[in-house]
Amino acid sequence: MIRVEQEKIKFHFHASGNPDKPPVIFLHGFMGSLNDWKEVVRFVSQKYYCIAIDLPGHGKTDFREDLAFDKTAKALKEFLKQQKIRKCFLVGYSMGGRIALFLALRYPHQFSKVVLESASPGLRTKEEGKNRIKHDEEIARELESGDFSSFLLKWYSQPLFEGLAEHKNFNQLLRTRLKNAPKALAQSLRILGTGNQPSLWGELCQCKIQILLLAGEKDKKYQLIAEEMRQSSGLIQTKIIEKCSHNIHFQAPERFANYMFEFFTKN
Repeated sequence: MIRVEQEKIKFHFHASGNPDKPPVIFLHGFMGSLNDWKEVVRFVSQKYYCIAIDLPGHGKTDFREDLAFDKTAKALKEFLKQQKIRKCFLVGYSMGGRIALFLALRYPHQFSKVVLESASPGLRTKEEGKNRIKHDEEIARELESGDFSSFLLKWYSQPLFEGLAEHKNFNQLLRTRLKNAPKALAQSLRILGTGNQPSLWGELCQCKIQILLLAGEKDKKYQLIAEEMRQSSGLIQTKIIEKCSHNIHFQAPERFANYMFEFFTKN
């Protein structure tokens, strides 16, 4: 486990596999950490050099008051430079997927291909953004003032996560989440939430690299978003994963890894 300081962000990360293999960067979702990718990395680290990163306010990467969405993305770009990674594959889930999409569109020369899981280009209008910021502020305050365990159970009871609580490792997921600091998560949500993300819908038609969008069969919301994104560019393709909801890499890590393999190796 290593910490690297870039743009005043000390990124905590874990690397697995042979550094001589093609590198893959993994970005987790809200309330997650680099540990979320352990199972997927276990399947792919023999063929790829896997680097999983704790995003600001998560795991062991501190939150900084002067953060912004674009600054976080820029810091990740500088992180790659310090690691002497000229080009890599990129994988992002949910919040990490939104950051990954921003990186892919703004710095396409840095990435070979990108896998986005249950991710979006943000919101289309300023009004939607204002409403989402208000909604996220309510969630942030609940995180700061309530019982974290109760919050997690409530969070994962949302339709978005249908079937997740029945997974054999769900309690393990909860224990991992509880290692995060609620106040840091709240601050991260205020900065990296969808409401504060620059809308990328208008940039999708300018996409210059291949992107695979994964959405769960039970996650109708992100299926629709993925299909809209696919229609914006011939370089974007979608895959619906059976028997999964929002968190595919947790519910079906081996299948997730296989789709990565197939996409990364296909011309």
